Amino acid sequence: MQLLIEHNASVNQVTKNGRTALHLASKKGHLDIMQLLIHYNASVNEASQDGTTVLHVASEWGHLNIVQWLIENNTSVDLATKDDKTALHLAAERGHLDIVRLLLKHNASVDLATIDGWTALHLASKKVNQATQDGTIALHLALEQSHLYIVQLLIEHNTSVDQAKKNGRTALHLASKKGHLNIVQLLIEHNASVDQATKTDGRTVLHLASEWGHLHIVQLLIKHNASVDQATKTDGRTALHLASEWGHLHIVQLLIEHNASVSQANEIGKSIY
Repeated sequence: MQLLIEHNASVNQVTKNGRTALHLASKKGHLDIMQLLIHYNASVNEASQDGTTVLHVASEWGHLNIVQWLIENNTSVDLATKDDKTALHLAAERGHLDIVRLLLKHNASVDLATIDGWTALHLASKKVNQATQDGTIALHLALEQSHLYIVQLLIEHNTSVDQAKKNGRTALHLASKKGHLNIVQLLIEHNASVDQATKTDGRTVLHLASEWGHLHIVQLLIKHNASVDQATKTDGRTALHLASEWGHLHIVQLLIEHNASVSQANEIGKSIY
C-alpha cells in the first residue's frame, strides 16, 4: 500500500459506486491501512454515491476501534446517507451497542430519523436482549437517554426487564437513580423486581432512590412491598441510613412511618442516631 502511494496512487480515487480505499479498509477493519491513508491526506468524510462515509461503514460492521479513531480524527458523527441513516442508526440496527454508546458519548443525535421515520433507539429495539461486554442492553441505553417511549417499545418487543448489567444493575436501578418516576412505574407494571440487589455492593432500587432523594419513587417502591430494612452488602447500610446521611428528611420520615428500623446498625455499628 505504502509503495503504491509513494508512486503517486491517488488515496481518494473512487470505485464505480463512489467508495474510496478508506471505505474498503474500514469495512475490513484494517485500522493500520486507514492510518496510513489518512497520513497521506485521505478524506475521512468523503461520501460514496449513496452518501456512505467511512464512519458509516465502521459503525455498520462493528469496528469499535475504528469508530473511536475516526472520532478522534474529527469525523462528523451526524452525517447521513441518502436514506437518512447516520452512523448511530447503522450501529443500532446491527446491535453494536458499544458503538452506539460511544457515538452518544460524542453527542450523536438520538432524534434524527431515517427516511422511514426510525430513530436509532427504535432500530436498537430490534435487538432487544443483545448485550455489550459490560452487559448493557438496548433497554439500559434507552434509560440512559431518558426515552420513555423507547422503553415502552422495548417492553412490547419482550425485552427482559430484570436483565442486569455485569455489575448487577437492572433497568429499575438505572431509572430509580435518575429519578424517572414514570419509567419506574412502567417497569414495575411489567413485573420488574423491586428488591433485586446489585452484585458489587448489594444495593437495591430503594437504596438508590433514598440516597438520591427521589421521594415519589420511594413512595412507589414501598407501595409495591420493597423491603425497607434490606442492607447493602459492602457496608450494611439500609435505605434509612442513606436517606439520613444525605439529609433527605421527607424520605427518612416516610421510611420510619413504614416501620424502617431506627436501631439497625451498619457494618461499623452505627444506627441513624
